[in-house]
Amino acid sequence: MKTKNVVLSVVATIAAFSFAVAGAPSKMVVLSSNKAEVFKIIYEGNGNGKVVLEISDRNGKLVFSETTTGLNKFMRPINFTDMEAGVYTITTKDENGVQQQTVNYKVTSGSAKQGIVSAHVNKLQNGKYLLTVANKGTGKVSVAILDGNDNVIHTDSLTVSNYLGLVYNLKHVEGQPSFEITDEAGNKVMR
Repeated sequence: MKTKNVVLSVVATIAAFSFAVAGAPSKMVVLSSNKAEVFKIIYEGNGNGKVVLEISDRNGKLVFSETTTGLNKFMRPINFTDMEAGVYTITTKDENGVQQQTVNYKVTSGSAKQGIVSAHVNKLQNGKYLLTVANKGTGKVSVAILDGNDNVIHTDSLTVSNYLGLVYNLKHVEGQPSFEITDEAGNKVMR
């Protein structure tokens, strides 16, 4: 009988602790990074439910929204390069409430540069490839696709406004294809 009472007491304590932790508010903090145009959002919740991240301008207009599920914490850098200078409200919403913090974004010289930030190629199924390009601002990039023998088999001239994603069907290409992405300044990325 004594063992039964101890087990019931432990179960009740665990249930009470779980209930208290589940209802505890989530935490969110926004930090400046080494780059003036980038802010780091650090979120820590109490479950793996849905988290909505929103950024609004000084007039309350929503300028960014993202929903994450399955994570109880994350660190998310947000780049304000193409935003106007001013005060922005960063909000996270989850099952335990709403957290908000305001930031004051100041445009610095050099924060409006154009150029390739990153370019990635992911091999999909059935000979398809996903090309993603992140560009600072709006600019043109040239894409050259080469076959396994380094012969140019396709070219594109594209305008990128911050981000671009394209799927190419290359199932009939001989050998392993590669991508060459060049921006207006002559910066080149090979993938």
